[in-house]
Amino acid sequence: MGFRRLNLEWLQSLKGFCRTLLLVIEQPEDRKFEEYVDISLVGRQRLGFGKARHLLMAVCSTLDSECIIVDGDGQHPAPSIKNIMQLLAEGDSEVIIPQRTNRSLQLEVDGKALDRSEFERFETFCALDYLKKPGLPENLDMQPGMFAFKAKVAPLIFPTDDGWLADWEITLRAVSYTSFSLVNVVTNPMAQKASAFKADDQIAKFRRIQTFTGHSLTETFTKHELQLRPRERAIIKTLVGSAEKLS
Repeated sequence: MGFRRLNLEWLQSLKGFCRTLLLVIEQPEDRKFEEYVDISLVGRQRLGFGKARHLLMAVCSTLDSECIIVDGDGQHPAPSIKNIMQLLAEGDSEVIIPQRTNRSLQLEVDGKALDRSEFERFETFCALDYLKKPGLPENLDMQPGMFAFKAKVAPLIFPTDDGWLADWEITLRAVSYTSFSLVNVVTNPMAQKASAFKADDQIAKFRRIQTFTGHSLTETFTKHELQLRPRERAIIKTLVGSAEKLS
């Protein structure tokens, strides 16, 4: 799944080990990607992350019994994708949720780039407090940018959110309704730096989490604030306050 400019070298590396390589791309700069894929769905207008994820999951689950969806920025190298596909095909899990062991995620606040991993960690705390499911790790990566699943469980993990919360919701549904495995993966951090995320996006995401869970963001923050790094903790508190005022 991609937007405007794809990592063509990465896309080429996927050719050969996928039975059907399907690409959903929005407002592409050119059509160079066509020689590397079997099927392409091209949007003239921006669908947005969540809606594009919906489309990709719906279509790919009709094409094969085993599906893998992955962001088109190239953060997940071909060997990792191939390994995840093999684990899904040979194992008993209905869903595999990759866990990034290295991340380079940025959030822009007042013109400054901050490490977004702590913000995602707070979002994980929101999910864990909602799920109340024993055995889940506190550092669960809810938004890995890649999922592998059996087509039969696609309706169980299909997200209702049409925005930035889609992957968070897919993970939440997978650990609630399916047999799943968590598999560590190493990503390309430079590819992740290309993703732009701003304070307003984060506030909107917090609002969606509160609507989904029905839980107070402030209560979750108060419960877990000492587990967050001091610098990001203060900004998370401010953005949580902004999100609750707008809800």
